[in-house]
Amino acid sequence: MQKMVSPQDRRKPVELDCQKGLSQRRARGLIGVAGSSLSYVMQLPANDAVVIEVMKSLSAQ
Repeated sequence: MQKMVSPQDRRKPVELDCQKGLSQRRARGLIGVAGSSLSYVMQLPANDAVVIEVMKSLSAQ
């Protein structure tokens, strides 16, 4: 089994189990995922926003 690294990768199995009828708490317990990782939202520093936009525009060319 691959090691799940990113919060997005940790959310997917929990979401699938919840769709099958399990509670979120039970699904997290079975998979071994902390609740804080499900609500985690990555925040980029404000000074990186300009650089990221430039990189996006260059990659779109």
